[in-house]
Amino acid sequence: MREFISLIKKDITNAFRDKLLMYIIVAPIIMAILILLFAPSLDSPKLRFAVDNSVPHSFTNELEKYGTIESFNSFSKLEQRVLMSDDVPGIIYRDGEFEVILQGNEEDYLKSLPGMIIDNASQSTSIMPIEIQSLDVNRSIIRNVLEVSILVIIIIMGGAIMGLMIVGDKESKAIKSLAVSPLTTGKYLFEKAVASVIYSFVSSFVVAFIMWRFAFNAVNLLVLIIPFCLFGVAAGFLIGIFANNQNSSIVFIKTLSSVVIAISIASVFVPHKLEWMLYVFPNFWAFKVLKIVFIDKSLNYFNSFLIAIITNSLLVLALTIYAQKKFKLR
Repeated sequence: MREFISLIKKDITNAFRDKLLMYIIVAPIIMAILILLFAPSLDSPKLRFAVDNSVPHSFTNELEKYGTIESFNSFSKLEQRVLMSDDVPGIIYRDGEFEVILQGNEEDYLKSLPGMIIDNASQSTSIMPIEIQSLDVNRSIIRNVLEVSILVIIIIMGGAIMGLMIVGDKESKAIKSLAVSPLTTGKYLFEKAVASVIYSFVSSFVVAFIMWRFAFNAVNLLVLIIPFCLFGVAAGFLIGIFANNQNSSIVFIKTLSSVVIAISIASVFVPHKLEWMLYVFPNFWAFKVLKIVFIDKSLNYFNSFLIAIITNSLLVLALTIYAQKKFKLR
């Protein structure tokens, strides 16, 4: 047991000394911070209007029923706002009439929509009655997909760290010295898997806190990522078994990550009747658990969770048996 713990400590220490492993550890956290900074613009897209101080306050109050108001104290500042890239129309009041300021290259509907809204907002009785209802959808699906994708990347990177550690042992011939130690192949692989899972759990909690602060249940998150952690371990075995050096490891990691992310994103947008085409991929079932909870906002994930546990456990078992024959520690 002491030897097992000392190996985990050694791997963790080596990970913080290796620049590539440090990048893998830190990169998902940086990505989560970027999502936190820039993703709010993806949530609940609303109409926006830029108005200056010539517009009557009573009209501005009416206009707020249709979208978000940005107020400016001069025409020049309003003009600068309109010239920005996000197609916000400007509204001014001159000589008893409202005028709409546009860049001129907007879509046709954006050219006519502000005038229609002004007509409605400026009439005591609406020309075209509009009823506004909220579906209480405050977050876009794109943001949800990005956040879940970060969790997927973290777990894949956990597998990548595990694979790189095995490849490092192969390159340094340390794995041959382990062959004369009491350590068995099973214990060796289990130690690498534990190190990978520890990284995945800790990093997932850190990133979840960055993205959602206290609005997540740590125990639920722990349970939900277990299937993907199994897949991460399988990915680590694949890299460790078939890659012979760091360069080939990087190729494996890039290829595997691209395929996993592509399948995960496809599972979000593919029509339900075509989902069967993805059933063969073990990571599909692991991602589906996360998708059901974090994207579909449902709790009916038990069947997918069970399939994910079974398929990924079988994959890990098959690779463990193969690795035992290949490494032949004991």
